[in-house]
Amino acid sequence: MNRTVSEEILLEELTVEEILSRWPQTARVFNHYSSSCIGCAIAPFCTISDAVTAYGLPRREFVADLQAAIEPAGDEKNNV
Repeated sequence: MNRTVSEEILLEELTVEEILSRWPQTARVFNHYSSSCIGCAIAPFCTISDAVTAYGLPRREFVADLQAAIEPAGDEKNNV
């Protein structure tokens, strides 16, 4: 499913802790990209945008993978 720019920006402004707390299934996305965000002491303060920059992740792909993990299970083909 195509994302709008506003949906991507909104997701990027949430902290890593907010994402993982609200959607625990996103943990597999962080693991897939080999980030150390899970359990990190700054996760409550680090936004998705910050994490993407810190790890040099491909922004659009990472955000799209997070969004796919958040979506209902009916969209299995997009899950990492």
